[in-house]
This record gives sequence, structure tokens and C-alpha cells, in this order.
Amino acid sequence: MSRSRRLDVFKPAARTRDVGTQGELLIERLADEGQGMAQWRGKRAFVAGALPGERVRVRVDSESRHGLQASLLQQLGSSHADRVEPRCRHYSECGGCQLQHLNYAAQVIHKQQVAQRRLHRQIEPHLWLEPVTLTSWRYRHRTRLQLKAARGGAQLGLLREGSRQLVDIEECVQWAPALEKAVVRLREALQLVSHAQRIEEVQLACGVGDAIAARFTVSRGFGAADLESLQASLADQAWVLEVIEKASGKLVWSNERPALAYPGHSALIFGPGDFTQANPAINAVMVDTIASWVAPGRHERVAEFFAGLGNFSLPLAATGCSVRAYDIGSAMVARANGVSQAMGLQERLTFAHADLFDAGEIESLRSEVAHCDAMLLDPPRAGARLLCREIASWAGAGECAVRRLVYVSCNSLALGADLDLLLAAGFRVEQAQVFDMFPHTSHFETGVLLVRD
Repeated sequence: MSRSRRLDVFKPAARTRDVGTQGELLIERLADEGQGMAQWRGKRAFVAGALPGERVRVRVDSESRHGLQASLLQQLGSSHADRVEPRCRHYSECGGCQLQHLNYAAQVIHKQQVAQRRLHRQIEPHLWLEPVTLTSWRYRHRTRLQLKAARGGAQLGLLREGSRQLVDIEECVQWAPALEKAVVRLREALQLVSHAQRIEEVQLACGVGDAIAARFTVSRGFGAADLESLQASLADQAWVLEVIEKASGKLVWSNERPALAYPGHSALIFGPGDFTQANPAINAVMVDTIASWVAPGRHERVAEFFAGLGNFSLPLAATGCSVRAYDIGSAMVARANGVSQAMGLQERLTFAHADLFDAGEIESLRSEVAHCDAMLLDPPRAGARLLCREIASWAGAGECAVRRLVYVSCNSLALGADLDLLLAAGFRVEQAQVFDMFPHTSHFETGVLLVRD
């Protein structure tokens, strides 16, 4: 590649003539991510906070290959019938929620429509069950806060939508009460920490009995004196604490207190920084539903992929199923095996390390999993393309005994691509359901049950 070509590749996108201009738009519909969508000089324009049928005055802020991003300056004329006043005073600034201005029932309808539209080729309309919803406020048991240097110390909060600018957050209507109290206590503690600006991120989570786990991610400049002041600032709290260096990912320090039990699923044990579903109430319903799809009878052989700490595996094994669970996180696998043994399930439930984004490693699992009665996939947002391709290959070659496969997804676009592979291999969709794990945001979980004759 020539030097001139390299410069061409990395040259920033040119500022278009639309950026910075103002105008009036008629919002046509909601985009999948929750913005109002309209046409601006032949281009798609996305306006956060606007609803269908509303006429608004906007300012164009940026342009990408997807269209124009515009700020809502003024609402002109009547409002949409489902418009409501957002509860959060940070809503116009914070990037955490996208739909607080829309009636909650209408939010759920929108998410169901998004799922059905994205998956219309793979799932027929009559196969969709009613979406699962519960309380829409104070549901989050964990949060991730950013810190930035500020006059007199450090600023603590969440990032603005689509930027690295920090919004100072003192309260959040989505945090569980125990979590919000922990954030207040954290703010107090940071005032006593020398060089608090060397802490870049704090992950907080609350467990059963309002116990708190906190992971501090720090820069390389965070030294022994800084650690001592952090320890002293939280000495009166029975929190589970650990400090991680950002550059290396290595553990700097831990107070080695016992891990926490997940609310509503006390067998699920987690520590600072471990992934758990943000909404324990919806998770409990989802786990029961998915378990009934995977194994409608007892004593079935199940392979679970992307099993994490055992959110699904532990309940399945407790009902009598024989479960082999896989994930890439060695620490999670070790903790989950410890829980399995403590519950006396080690004869029926084993967790094993596997890189499920490596085709060779997936192929090596064939003899262990292809004879199972059912499979359960719960991948991250990237989906499970390689795994689904291998499963489809096994099925096509007549080397797969699996008759039921359940896929749980937080990204319905990736889900659609993976379903294409499974459907082509002889699986068919029996039912699907949306779980509103993240009220007032554009995100949701989707569960799909596939069967094979």
C-alpha cells in the first residue's frame, strides 16, 4: 500500500454542509434504537427524544453512513399520545436510557416490533409469545461508572450518548435502592482518596442482603499510597473489593471477602466485575422459561455454551438434567464448578473452559456434545456464528442427536444471521419471546426455541 493510499484510508470524514444547520422535520417513525426518524434533504435523520407524528425543530450534529444525527431543539405543535415526562433529571444528557419519554407499554410494543421486523425471515408472526415485562423502575443491580479529573478531585458519572463526555450522576431511577446508596457512599469515599483521578472506572453490584461488590480499574500511576487511601476510605464498609490495573488487566489488590449471591437466584455466586444480568426480576422469569424450553422433562442431556457463572446451568442441573457447560473465562469456570460441588451437583453439572470463537476448539467438543438431547446458547452481542456453523455441519452430516436448541440473544441482528445457519441444517423455530431486561432503553433479550425432527 502506498503512502498516499494510507493517508486516504485514515483521513477523517469530511464535514458535510448539513452539519450545524437547523430546520423543521416531521417524524415518521421510531428507529430501532429509539430515535425519531425523518427525512432531511433526501437523507435519513435520527432525532433523540422525538416521537412519530411530531413536528420538531432540530440541529444537525453529525453525519455517518447511516444518516444524520440531530438534536431536538423545539417541539412544534401537538405531542404524540404516548409521550410522558421522563422521571430522571439527567435524561437529556445521560446516554443510559433512550425511551423514558415514551409510555412504558408503548416501549414494549416498539421492542416487540423491532424483534419481529429484524427476524421476519426466520420467525413467523404467530410463533411469537407475549413479551415478558415486570417493574420498569429501580431494577438494575449493577452499574459501571466512569471517573475523570476535575477541579478538587475527580468527577463520577456516566458518559453522554455517543461521546466521551462525562455526565456527573448523583442518582439514577434505574438503580436498585441498595445500589444507589452504594454510589452515594462511593462519592464520599472518593473525596478521601489521594489522586482519585487515577481511578478510571468503578463497577458496582449489589447482591442478596444488599451486599456490595466493587471493582476499581486504575491507571499505572495508581501507587501504594493511593491504594492505602482507597482502603482507608472504605474501611467501614463490608464491601467485596478488588483493584485492577487497566493496561495489563492484572489484579492489584483484593480484600478477598466471600463472593456475593445474585438476587433471586442465590445459587449464582458472583464477584466484582463478573457478568450478571442487570435485571434480577426479569432474569428469574427468563431462567424459568428457558429451562422449560430446554428440558421439558427431567434427566435430559444438555450442552450449554457461553454458560458464564451458571445462570441457566445450575437450575437445569437442579431439576435432574445432566449438563456440560462451556465458557472462556477460567475464573468464572472455576467459581461455577465450586458452586456445583457445594450444591452436590458435580455428578450432573460440569463447567469447562472453551474458546467458542475458535473453530478448531469448537470442533474438538464434538464428541462431548453432539450426542446431547438439547443445546443452549447464550452468547455476547457478537453472536455465535462459528458455533452455529459447526452445529449445522454436525447436523447435516448426521452426527448430531440434538432435538431441541434454545438461543438467548441480546442482539437480534446477530441472532438472525445465526438462525439462518441452524434453519438451513434442518432446525425449525417453535416459539420465540422478548424479555424486557432493560426498560426505558432500546435493548432487550430474545429467546428462541428451535426443534429438529
